[in-house]
Amino acid sequence: MKKNNFANKQKTTLQLFGRVSGLGITFAIIICMGTFAGYKADIFFSSKPVLTCIGTISGFIIALISIYKIIEKDIL
Repeated sequence: MKKNNFANKQKTTLQLFGRVSGLGITFAIIICMGTFAGYKADIFFSSKPVLTCIGTISGFIIALISIYKIIEKDIL
């Protein structure tokens, strides 16, 4: 009986680890996409650092909103 309880506890720990690492990966990918889009827009419009910074900041804000919605959906 103790072995089954340990298996259930280990499973929930692994599930939690998977969720948290998934959130981190999602956060990083969204920021990278915003930075990449800003960089490409800088090349297109020849305004070197401006749009890259705007893309990074907007990617960060979008990532925060996305993570908030994922956590809200998971909790509720």
